[in-house]
Amino acid sequence: MKKFVRKLLLITMVFIGIVFILSILWFQHYTLPLPNLSNSISLNAKVEFLKTRGGNNNANVMSIGSSYSLNNINSNAICKNYGVDQYLNMSSWGLNIEEVYYLFKIYSKIYKPGLVIISSNYGDFCTSRKKIKYKKISEFLKSEDYLYCYVNEWNFKQSILDSREFGLYKNDKTNYQSLMFDNNGGVNYPAKNFKINSKRWDGGNITKHLINEAQYSFLDSIASFCYVNNIKLVYVISPFREGYYQKLGEEELEILYNHNKKVNKILSPYGMFCINSLEKNWNDSLFVDYSHLSEEGSYEYTKYFLEQLELMNELAISKK
Repeated sequence: MKKFVRKLLLITMVFIGIVFILSILWFQHYTLPLPNLSNSISLNAKVEFLKTRGGNNNANVMSIGSSYSLNNINSNAICKNYGVDQYLNMSSWGLNIEEVYYLFKIYSKIYKPGLVIISSNYGDFCTSRKKIKYKKISEFLKSEDYLYCYVNEWNFKQSILDSREFGLYKNDKTNYQSLMFDNNGGVNYPAKNFKINSKRWDGGNITKHLINEAQYSFLDSIASFCYVNNIKLVYVISPFREGYYQKLGEEELEILYNHNKKVNKILSPYGMFCINSLEKNWNDSLFVDYSHLSEEGSYEYTKYFLEQLELMNELAISKK
């Protein structure tokens, strides 16, 4: 009996050792596992980026939102205007306005921004199915122990899958899934050699995206939070490529018009700025699909809304 137990223990130890060695080899080939903070690899990667980027917590200028903020806001243009050490892009794929609100409250307490920029569009006001552990994100970012979430939120299977995906996404900017963050947390797509998907290029019917009315309340909550905490909020309506936008029918155009009007009506009482980039035509050559800009396009877009913001600031000052 004792021999059997010893053999069993030996086999178990050998098995654990093999699994451990294979795991090390796997993570070396791809990347270390991401913290298990949500079911979004993009959000997990962004929180890890914020945790490990080094330096102090300077972020006087912050951008946050979905891929319309992650990909369409150009870090170089922002840094040229405000300074390299003053800007962070906190955005990740598919965040709706409700998720932006809860994440923004966490980030703002840590980074204390004076200006927040949200590049957004109609699709960000729909229902999201992401599962986000907001409390754990806050604890992870505040904890001095980097291994905090790996110990408390470890999921071996998920870590293996995320490690493989992240290992591919963090080293390639030529596809839509790129998580190759620049020094400020943005991801701007190169026009050259980018793998354009024809379905994404053509876009979809706007009427198929059902607005969740509660999202407008969360936009109001963001504006209210900024007002109370003396943070300037700039909401920028992200553009569509000209070839797509010009083909929209009357119903779709009316939906967009009413949506943008409602957004402006929410922000205006708080003295927050809403910039509508749809007032300008955006050439197809600046895009990688119907609504996401290339690096060149993101620079032109960011430069455009910064110029509009400056004009709005001058107008606001002159009225005082």
